[in-house]
Amino acid sequence: MAIGKKQLLCLFELVYAGQLAPAAALGMALGKIYLPKDPPAKESVPEDVATAAVSADSPTVQPGPILKAVREVLGTTVKMEFKTNTSAATEPVAPAASVSELSLFDINGRRIPPPGMKETQCAPGYRQLCKPILDNKSDFVQRLDYFQLAFESVPKLDFYAETQKLQAAVAADERIANLLNGVCLPIVLPQLGGTSFDYDRAFPKIFLTAAERTHGVVYPNVPFGRGHTNYNGRADERITIVDTSHRRLLDRMFRGDFVALYFPTALHGFSTYAQREQMADPDLPGTLHLSGGVDVMTAVAMYPDILDCDYDCPVVIDMAALQCENDRCSLGFKNMGACVVRCNLDIAHERLFGGLVFYLE
Repeated sequence: MAIGKKQLLCLFELVYAGQLAPAAALGMALGKIYLPKDPPAKESVPEDVATAAVSADSPTVQPGPILKAVREVLGTTVKMEFKTNTSAATEPVAPAASVSELSLFDINGRRIPPPGMKETQCAPGYRQLCKPILDNKSDFVQRLDYFQLAFESVPKLDFYAETQKLQAAVAADERIANLLNGVCLPIVLPQLGGTSFDYDRAFPKIFLTAAERTHGVVYPNVPFGRGHTNYNGRADERITIVDTSHRRLLDRMFRGDFVALYFPTALHGFSTYAQREQMADPDLPGTLHLSGGVDVMTAVAMYPDILDCDYDCPVVIDMAALQCENDRCSLGFKNMGACVVRCNLDIAHERLFGGLVFYLE
């Protein structure tokens, strides 16, 4: 149901005041959170609005600050129809999935910090990336158009069918099935020429250029690399690969184009060191690979509407598999400004998104 101008103005004021996440406001505006056309008076609002589902022996969960603010301004009952992933246990979460004893990821597709974890991680907070609409083959055609524009080549594969096969494989593995509840971006990783890949030169020449091409079409008035002072692809930058799973991914790219699933929020809030620590967990399947530069920038090129130029949700997408030898840091793509920046290795932040890549040999 559409909301009125007065309610829309209230939502805008809440977002501007920092009391409501932009994604939640958009959900309300589009009808994902339904609001009655004529809200009742404030005093008639029941006290059990938006309470989360808890077990019989658990304490009562009260509405979180965001829902309280919405209820106070709009004076209505809010029906939740989306998942939230917040640092506090007071916000309601839709029971879209369950976490089994074998599951390594929570119901929102984020890695469950394992016992005895040494490196730092923080609660993900309210910052969330949007999910693309990929309901049918025509939706995949648009993503292939972005790929062809970015890399100036046409992949010889069935993007839709390969994606379906990969998603079925993830769903069949109880340990990682919840990844599909998070942001899942099917991508086509292009074939690398030759027998070796020089990250120092090939990364900016091929993959930054690819992302810049689609950026120029989607955001023609926003220069790519604005504020681009932290990394410029210098020949002396010395980018090294510090994760073996990413080396395997590069080896696979030499054999031809292939489809992979990129999960940019799987390690949301994990420091770079913490992301690398997860890859040493023997319980983590070998089909998951820590994200690096080639997969992140391919995803940015194919999903500029999701990963590029989001000023409502400024984040840094970490390339934790890489490290700059000169400054002891990793690289990341900063969506606000569309530029590659350096990332401190030991700092965990709610704006830092670490990702995983899934594919089958």
